[in-house]
Amino acid sequence: AYKVVARRPNSGTFVTYQSAISPARKDQTPSSKFLDIGAIAEAASPFEMTVVCSILEPEMARLATLNMSTRDLKELSNILEKIEAIVTDAEQFAHLEKMFLMTVADGTHCGLFIAIYRIVSEVRRQPHWCATRMQMLTPERISEAQQELRSFYNALESRDIETAVEYMKLLIASTQENMIYSP
Repeated sequence: AYKVVARRPNSGTFVTYQSAISPARKDQTPSSKFLDIGAIAEAASPFEMTVVCSILEPEMARLATLNMSTRDLKELSNILEKIEAIVTDAEQFAHLEKMFLMTVADGTHCGLFIAIYRIVSEVRRQPHWCATRMQMLTPERISEAQQELRSFYNALESRDIETAVEYMKLLIASTQENMIYSP
């Protein structure tokens, strides 16, 4: 039997389950290891994804605000226009939202950061993560997210670092809240 939760007196109940991921062989060098995104996605809990995104995405916003070129902003604007045209298509919204965020990551012009964020993006593309996101994307939530993304874009375009970071934190908080309170 797997221990899925642990109770700690005066602290609460905690999820302790960890999926079995085969450890890297000792004879592999770092450059010869291939990431098994499916295994990473299977093992990653919503809490872990939240932690990783709350660390990476505000810094992504900061770097993108400093480094995005006019061409990067135009590409982001084109994606945002498509996002803003959506009323009820949750699948298309989720796809374009991922494209939007990956374009922001690309706009950091920091190769290592982009590679790390691609892993996060690939985990989000796995079927069980997509299904969870689809459940959250009601027409009302799509409308709210469109407004948040527009505000975030405006901060990027005006090179307002603090505001861009705050809007990114708002996007993260909204997603977390919807995960907790989704039907």
